[in-house]
Amino acid sequence: MSKLSEYAERYEIAEITRDDGVLEVRFHSNGGPLRFGREVHREWPALFADIKRDRDNRIVILTGAGDALIPPRLMLRDRKYTPESWRELFEEGRDLIYGILDIPVPVIAAVNGPVHIHSEVALLSDIVVAAHDTTFRDLCHVPEQMIPGDGMHVVMPMLMGRLRASYFLLTGQVIDAGEAKQIGLVNEVLPREQVLDRARELAHKLLAQPAANLRYTRMILTHEVRARMHGLLELGMAVEGLAALDSRWDDWELPIEGDWPGFKDQAPG
Repeated sequence: MSKLSEYAERYEIAEITRDDGVLEVRFHSNGGPLRFGREVHREWPALFADIKRDRDNRIVILTGAGDALIPPRLMLRDRKYTPESWRELFEEGRDLIYGILDIPVPVIAAVNGPVHIHSEVALLSDIVVAAHDTTFRDLCHVPEQMIPGDGMHVVMPMLMGRLRASYFLLTGQVIDAGEAKQIGLVNEVLPREQVLDRARELAHKLLAQPAANLRYTRMILTHEVRARMHGLLELGMAVEGLAALDSRWDDWELPIEGDWPGFKDQAPG
């Protein structure tokens, strides 16, 4: 079992508070929008495991600092992965996905702006409320010459359908909040200043349910995606690793942060 007092200040990437059983997790980097990197990738699985083990959590709200949940950012990568370095990424990525799905209570994503890296963190929630200027993109795979095998290959076809998902993943497509709602990625679109309040309102409505109702409803609503992940996640991550080990980045001018061709044209703002 975990207690909030034990993990509330454990993570550099998250501000964690709870009120009346509603746990709010605000992702950030030094108080501003989250800058995705290895630290985030390492901390997410442990954070979700602590949330899972805390029986006093009845609802979870995930949100971000500032004007983005996970803003557009390209990372400098190692020129060459090794089997050992990929093993670490494999285990973190696997534990990240299962960690989200293992949260045993309803999860609400209050998406306060662009989510361009690991958007499944929001999209594996049960309710998604997004700011009107939110955009979704899978920036850290095909645009960085990586295979989207760490769960995106399961989540996006489930939510969008196969052809839409293939186009989204292969082209680096940016989807705005309006289209995201139309195709089923988002439930509500609101001005940014209303997003978190709306998530809290929904959470407190759910608190009227008995605790068992909340837990078992979350269980059955995530059952199908769990089944698909168990069949496909490790395969996806394995082939992603195989491709990374055979990468040809030495023959490719690796972009610096923010300079992937077309990035500035497609990024919001």
